[in-house]
Amino acid sequence: DTNGGQVRPGDELEYTIVVRNTGDAIGKATTLSDTLDPRLKDVVAQDGGTVANGKVSWQLGDLLPGDSKTVRLKANIAKPLAEGSVISNQAQISSQGFANPIPTDANLATPIAEPTQVAVVATANLTTSAWTVKDHDGGTIEPGDKLTLTLTLKNTGDALAIQTLAKALFDTNHLGGVFPFDGGVAAAGTVQWSVPLIELSPAGDVLLRFNATVASNLPNGTKITVQAEIPKVVPAPKITLLVQAKPDLKTSTLAVDDETGWLAKVGQTGP
Repeated sequence: DTNGGQVRPGDELEYTIVVRNTGDAIGKATTLSDTLDPRLKDVVAQDGGTVANGKVSWQLGDLLPGDSKTVRLKANIAKPLAEGSVISNQAQISSQGFANPIPTDANLATPIAEPTQVAVVATANLTTSAWTVKDHDGGTIEPGDKLTLTLTLKNTGDALAIQTLAKALFDTNHLGGVFPFDGGVAAAGTVQWSVPLIELSPAGDVLLRFNATVASNLPNGTKITVQAEIPKVVPAPKITLLVQAKPDLKTSTLAVDDETGWLAKVGQTGP
């Protein structure tokens, strides 16, 4: 890894391949080819190599007994990757007189030629996920209003988030008439979604929505809290809605009593 430390998506790797002739005959018209993992991008061949269709090739010429040649290539690790990704690389050496190519070996101490493997440390990060709310009537949130609540899942890490289980938690005394979208499943006080893939933000943002109605009997100043539950996200995203209940005097009446004079009858029909 050219920047040192952990190998992470987006890092640049430099591979060094040493071809040695440890035999007693000339390795004639020796070539080296390296078909790379498709998760390696922006490949640059050094030391006379060429790149075509994901493969790097070198013409090494004749190798005398005891000779060696060193070649290098650079490539960037794709971003994002799945957590636990391992990138393997094993080049092939060909020379006249050999029926089959000879694979490079990451560990000469073992009898079988092994590929070079790089474990990539990749982590999804959903901590900036957040709630928004839309009141269908506009204005303040009042008893009886219909709302659409949206949880936006944002992945700001360097790994794909795969099979994420997300939940919305709320008080059924505050919200009713729940109708989920985006594959959500409603139960008492919850809506649950199973999200197969969350790519990097902002292009990979995933919206999880549900409709709900504010209970009609809530007093002024009631706070409605909707909280998300997302694996490895602490603190969990939440939104607090303030209910503003207003009196409604539209049906107030005024009547006249001939015997006692004016009599006002006022009926308050709001909360």
